[in-house]
Amino acid sequence: MMSGVGRKADQIQGWLRQPILTRSSHFEARDSCFWPLFDAAFGPNFMPMYRWGEPMSAYLIYDVDIHDPAPYGEFMEKIKPLVKSFGGKYLVRGGAHEVLEGEWRPSRLVLFEFPDMDAARRLFTSDEYAPLKQLRRSCSTGHVVIVEGIESQ
Repeated sequence: MMSGVGRKADQIQGWLRQPILTRSSHFEARDSCFWPLFDAAFGPNFMPMYRWGEPMSAYLIYDVDIHDPAPYGEFMEKIKPLVKSFGGKYLVRGGAHEVLEGEWRPSRLVLFEFPDMDAARRLFTSDEYAPLKQLRRSCSTGHVVIVEGIESQ
């Protein structure tokens, strides 16, 4: 028979194995013993960017200035299947755009949608993307950002 201290230690170890907070990832244990404490201390809307359930989409945005179109064309051909293999898809690829306010003057905008932030990061940091990143940087300059989408209302 296990002592009270042993049962409590097992219970604490079980709690430590449970995810407490996850951002943009599956979370099944909303009823864990910690949530009433968070709710009592911070209210039920504690950290609204944390979401329970399915991951939120993420968007990888490129603002690209192309200096050499031929190698950039090669980059575009090779990146399409790689983006798809990481669960991404093109939403915008260099279409017409208009600056409505501010000093930002994007050259060419490219927008990808991914299932979540992790998928976008995995693509950008992958070994498969490394040579393509080098190719892109050899023929263009620009800025890249990942932004998390919002929960459907």
